Amino acid sequence: MEVGSQAGETAILSAAGRHLAASMRKVDFIEGSYGTMLLAEDVTADPIRFGHRGEAPVLTGAGLGVRVIEDRIRKYAAEVVRLN
Repeated sequence: MEVGSQAGETAILSAAGRHLAASMRKVDFIEGSYGTMLLAEDVTADPIRFGHRGEAPVLTGAGLGVRVIEDRIRKYAAEVVRLN
């Protein structure tokens, strides 16, 4: 079994992939978490990149474990819709 995501992923998708992989019983390969190696800038305050030898810890914290920078999301958004 392999868990992966699309090239150019933000830290949000990287975090989701890590949570998915951590919840599975058997995973042979996991790819992703390239962050700013592929992106000019990411949309979270904390980089979600793999480390030495491809090691990547399970994330903790609220939600996916990342803190989104809303101004960066708005900068790349095609449209912003407010829900009240």
